[in-house]
Amino acid sequence: MTFSVDYIQDQILAYLAAQMPGQKIVDQAIPDIQTVQRDARGQIIPYVAVQFGDLQDDGTRSMIGVRGNDYRMPIYVQSIAPKPRDARRISNKLTNVFLGETFPWAGTVRKRAGGGMWPITNSNNATEAYMSPASFSLVLELANY
Repeated sequence: MTFSVDYIQDQILAYLAAQMPGQKIVDQAIPDIQTVQRDARGQIIPYVAVQFGDLQDDGTRSMIGVRGNDYRMPIYVQSIAPKPRDARRISNKLTNVFLGETFPWAGTVRKRAGGGMWPITNSNNATEAYMSPASFSLVLELANY
């Protein structure tokens, strides 16, 4: 049996990869200078890092118990690029293709507060890349099918 949360997370990653061709989508922890994606020459490549947050009770109660309640899953993304303009544009495109999307066993992707532009610096504080974070959420149902 597949757990609906696993299915939804896999569908989100596949959807983002399909909607942003040529843009690498990586399921990874929040990137830092040690974990940022690089090419064979060691140069930082533009990409999107995705993390799924812990489920939060959404307030809708079910007569069958807590497994029947609705839950909200935070989705954190960081658009990474060597230049701030590129990181911002990747983030804007991601928002455009992701906002309002729906998935089986889930509702509609909504935007959450957060974001900005953050430098990713090396050990001597030189900026090597920029990160433009964003936060979304998705209401989902817990099911084994």
